Amino acid sequence: LYNQEYECSFDSAVVGAIFGEEIQKAREDGRIGEFPYRRELPVYTFWDLGWGDATAIWFAQKVGEYWHVIDYYENNNKDLPHYVGVLNARGYSYKEDWIPHDGAHGNRQTGVSDDDMLLRLGRFPRVMQRTKTKNDSINAARSMFSRLRFDSAKCHDGIDALTNYRWDYNDELGVSSR
Repeated sequence: LYNQEYECSFDSAVVGAIFGEEIQKAREDGRIGEFPYRRELPVYTFWDLGWGDATAIWFAQKVGEYWHVIDYYENNNKDLPHYVGVLNARGYSYKEDWIPHDGAHGNRQTGVSDDDMLLRLGRFPRVMQRTKTKNDSINAARSMFSRLRFDSAKCHDGIDALTNYRWDYNDELGVSSR
């Protein structure tokens, strides 16, 4: 809050930000900058599936000990063929698409799971293992941050989303809810 209010820094963490410290550390370490697509390496995608809320797709390449997060796409109220079209239009050479555990469940309208639909659309889905709690998922993501490098231009919206992803904050009590 001090940096935001008195130093006019808008890179400061949002109150209750879940990944605020990790994003700040990535900025300080120079892990947010120019990390372009490397044609010689395959691209992995990591999805957060949504419908009314956003579906987010991160595009990453394994470069030595780091993951270069080279691109980001987000939209809502779109079907899987739309997202596959977006991936195809990017022109990357893909390896796997990592989707959340609920992507293996059948869709209420069609009975077809997201991983089956992605297979039918020519993709290579991998279903992530379910964690016990939301905190476990968040901690797993936090443990990866020191190995992530983000392309600042193509991942701007995703970095902004991570920066603003936060717990609800109770102003009266001055605490974040989890």
